[in-house]
Amino acid sequence: MSGETQPKDPVAINKFVVNIPDKVLNDLKQRLELARYVTPIAGTQFNYGFNGDSLQKVVNYWKTSFDWRKQESQLNQFNQYITQINGIDIHFIHVKPSKPAKTVVPLMVIHGWPGSVWEYYKAIPLLIEPSNDIAFEVICPSIPGFGFSEAPHQEGFDALAAGNIFVKLMNRLGHKKFLVHGGDWGSIITKTMAQLYPNNIRGIHLTLGINMRSGMPLIKELIGTYFPALIFDNPQRDYKKLYPLSDRYSSILRESGYYHIQATKPDTIGAALVDSPVGLAAYILEKFSTATDMRNLNKSDGGLTEKFTYDELLTNVMIYWVSNNVASSLRFYKESFPVMYTSGIDTIPVSPSVPVAYADFPNEISHLPKSLAYYQFPNLIQFTDMPRGGHFAAFEEPKLLTQDIHTFAKKAFPKESVAINKFVVNVSDGVLADLKSRLQSARYVTPIAGTQFNYGFNGDYLQKVIAYWKTTFDWRKQESQLNQFNQYSTQINGIDIHFIHVKPSKPAKTVVPLMVIHGWPGSVWEYYKAIPLLIEPSNDIAFEVICPSIPGFGFSEAPHQEGFSALSAAGIFVKLMDRLNYKSFFVHGGDWGSAIAKSMAQLYPDRIRGIHLSMAENIKSGIPFIKQIIGTYFPALIFDNPQRDYQKIYPLLDKFYTLLRESGHVHIQATKPDTIGAALMDSPVGLAAYILEKFSVGTDMKNLNKPDGGLTEKFTSDELLTNVMIYWVSNNVASSLRFYKESFPVMFTSGLEEIPVSPNVAVAYADFPNELLHLPKSLAYYQFPNLIQFTDMPRGGHFAAFEEPKLLTQDIHKFAKKVLDLELSAKENSIDN
Repeated sequence: MSGETQPKDPVAINKFVVNIPDKVLNDLKQRLELARYVTPIAGTQFNYGFNGDSLQKVVNYWKTSFDWRKQESQLNQFNQYITQINGIDIHFIHVKPSKPAKTVVPLMVIHGWPGSVWEYYKAIPLLIEPSNDIAFEVICPSIPGFGFSEAPHQEGFDALAAGNIFVKLMNRLGHKKFLVHGGDWGSIITKTMAQLYPNNIRGIHLTLGINMRSGMPLIKELIGTYFPALIFDNPQRDYKKLYPLSDRYSSILRESGYYHIQATKPDTIGAALVDSPVGLAAYILEKFSTATDMRNLNKSDGGLTEKFTYDELLTNVMIYWVSNNVASSLRFYKESFPVMYTSGIDTIPVSPSVPVAYADFPNEISHLPKSLAYYQFPNLIQFTDMPRGGHFAAFEEPKLLTQDIHTFAKKAFPKESVAINKFVVNVSDGVLADLKSRLQSARYVTPIAGTQFNYGFNGDYLQKVIAYWKTTFDWRKQESQLNQFNQYSTQINGIDIHFIHVKPSKPAKTVVPLMVIHGWPGSVWEYYKAIPLLIEPSNDIAFEVICPSIPGFGFSEAPHQEGFSALSAAGIFVKLMDRLNYKSFFVHGGDWGSAIAKSMAQLYPDRIRGIHLSMAENIKSGIPFIKQIIGTYFPALIFDNPQRDYQKIYPLLDKFYTLLRESGHVHIQATKPDTIGAALMDSPVGLAAYILEKFSVGTDMKNLNKPDGGLTEKFTSDELLTNVMIYWVSNNVASSLRFYKESFPVMFTSGLEEIPVSPNVAVAYADFPNELLHLPKSLAYYQFPNLIQFTDMPRGGHFAAFEEPKLLTQDIHKFAKKVLDLELSAKENSIDN
C-alpha cells in the first residue's frame, strides 16, 4: 500500500457476538464423520507428531460430546467489539473491573499462535478483580488474521504492523498510556510496541524471550557453556535450560518444522488445514502437547488433559475453523520473520523509560536468562522464576500469571502523593549519642611504616580524623549549615525524594532552571559552595537550582526493589522537574551525576536544553576505541591536545594498572555491595575511612604518597565529616553501594553507552586535570554530537563542585549563555525564513 492513498477508517466501535451459522456446524459434522486417520507406528507415542490413535479419541469426543453452542455462550460472557483500523476489522474483548478499585490500569493482553483470545478467558476474571488496590481494564484483541479479526488484504502485515494497530486501538478507546502483556507472538508484538511507541507504554510483561543472536549476549551464552557461574544469576536453572548446546539445538530442530514451513510456504500447509478439521486439530493440539511440557512426547495421549479439558482445547481449534483464518494466521510467520530477524530490530533494546517484567515458566519453549535479559530490557524491574507451567501460561496457569502481572503493576505504578513537603535536617540526640559511643570504642588498623595511603586510608591519620570528630566537630553547627537552603521531600514512583530548591539571589534578565546531581561517595553537600555562585546573576543569567539526593543516597528514601539503576534515577528526576513545572531545563552532573545526566539527555531529549558534565569515559567499542588504540602511536593524528591527552591516557599499561588499583570499591559494590555494606553500616570509623579515601585519591592521585592523603589541601575537616555524617545519620550507606550493582549491568551491557546523545541537546564538558577518567575532545563527539563547549580546566579533580566551585560555576554560566544565544539565533533565523 506504500504510496497509495489510504481510505479513512470509520471510527465506530460495534458490538460483536459470536454466533456461528448452523450451516457451518453441519458442514463440520459431516467432515468429522468422513475423517481418515494416520495409523501410528507402535510405541512412538507423540514422537512422530500427533498420535493417530489419540487423534481418533479427540475427534470422537468432538463428534459426540463437544457442545459448541455451550462454548459459544462461554465466549460471549465478555463484551466483544469490532472496529476498523488501517482498513482491517479488529475484534477485541473489553472488560472493566468487577469491583471499584483505587487504581484502574488499562491492560492489553495479546495471544500468539496457535492460541487465540480464548487463552485468556480464565485469566480475565482474575485481572479485573482488585488486588493491592489495583484492578485492570482488560483489552484482549485478536491479531489481524487470527480468530475473529479480519485477515490482512496485502502482503507485508507483520508483528510491527500489528503493534501499530494495537496502539491505535488503545488510543481509540481513550488510553494514551497503558500496560501490555504478551505470550508467544504476543510477547514479540508487545516488545515491538515498547520499542516503537515507548511514550504510550507504561510497562510490558512477557512470558517469552529469546536471547539476541549477535554481539555480547551471544558471546556470553557461549561462554556460559564452560563457566555458567560467571554468566548467569541462576546457574543451575539456566544451564539446565540452555545446555548442552547440542541437545538444545536438536530439540529446536525437532520442534521447529512448523515454524520453517509457515515462514516459507504457509499456503501449502494452509490448504490442508483449511479443508480438514481433523488435520487442523492435530496440527494445533500437537503444539499444546509439546509446548506445555516436552516430556509429553513420550505419553500416549500427549499429556493434553493434564492441563486442559477437551472442551477447552477444541474451543480454541473451533475458533480457527469457524473464522476460516487458519491460513492467514500461518502467513504471520512469513510476513514477520524477515522483519524481526533481518531488520536489526531484535538487537535494539527497549527504551529504559519502559518498565519490564519477565515471567520465566520452567517449561517454556525458549529460555532467556535474567543476566542476558538486560541487553534487551534495560529497565527490567521484575524477573520471576515460576514454579511450574509452560508456553501457554494464561491457559495453563492463570493464577500464577495474573498474580505476577498484579505484582508488576504495583511496582511500576506505586501509590504516591504529589505533595511537596518542607524538609529540615534534624538528627535525634539518640543517634548522635550512639555515634559518640561507637567513636569512643573505635579500634584501628596499624599501618605499615612508610606506606602513606598506598594501602588505603592510613591508620595513623585515621586516628587524627576520629579524634577531631569526637572532640571538635560540631554536628549541630553543620546541621544549621545544611538547613541554610530550602529543602523538600516528595514521593515519586513510591520513593520519597529529597531535594534542595533555591531561587536566584537577585533579579536577573533570564532565570534558567538547573538540576545539579551528585555522585558517590558525595551528596548534596558537595554543591553547598557552588549554589550561591549559581544563583548569583552573571551575563544577565541566574539559575534556579534543584539539587536532589539520588534515591538511596543521603536523605532520599532507598528503593524497595532490585533493579533501581541510573536510568531509573533519570526517570525520577525528569518527573521531579515535571512536578516543579519545568518542561525544559539544564542538568549538570559529576560522577554518577554525569551518568544520570547523560541518560536523561538520551531518554528525554525533548526535555533537556543542555547537559554540563565533569566526568565521562570513552566508548569501549567501535571507532572511538580504535582511535584510542591508534593514539598510542600517533597522538597528533587523533587528539586536539596531544600533549595533555597522551599524558592522561597513556601508556595504556599504566592507565590499566591505575584503574585496577583504584577500582576495587567499584568491583565489590557492583557485585557484593551488602557484604561491604554490613561493615560500613556498623562502623562510623570504617565509613569515614572508606569515604574519605576517595576524597584523597579522587582529588589527586599523587595524594597516595602523602601521610595525610592531601585531604586538607582542598577541604576542611568539617566539610569532609559533614559528608560522612550524611551517610551515617541517613542510614543509606548500603543502598548507595547497591546503586553500582543495579546500574552496571544496565549502563555497560545494554548498549546504551554506545548510543549518542541527541544532536538537539547541547553539551558542555569540563575536563579537570585530576579527574579519574579522561575523555579527549576529539573522541567526545561520538557520544555528544552537539558538543558546543570543551574546557581544559587549570586545576581540580573528581569532586569539582566541592574542590573548585568557582571554576565549575563559571563554566556552567558560560555554557548556559552559549545555549541561550544559539536558541535566540535559531528563533530569529526561523522568523526571517
